[in-house]
Amino acid sequence: AILDAPSADAEVAGRQLLAQVRSALTQLSPQCQRVFRMHKFDGLSHAEIATALGISRRTVEKHMHTALVNLVKRVERD
Repeated sequence: AILDAPSADAEVAGRQLLAQVRSALTQLSPQCQRVFRMHKFDGLSHAEIATALGISRRTVEKHMHTALVNLVKRVERD
């Protein structure tokens, strides 16, 4: 329904935030970007990512931590 549609301002803000996140992702290592995208965009679990990439679950967790810390810093700054 029309009531469920986001306002024009909310849509613009959402697009700006997505652009900031995409820009911030480019500052991460390729492996860190891959892990973040697999988890947040593809919906894979840490265990699934670890298996797919041949890395430990702990390494996946470290990449996610690095990505999230950097994204928060970058988005808050912009």
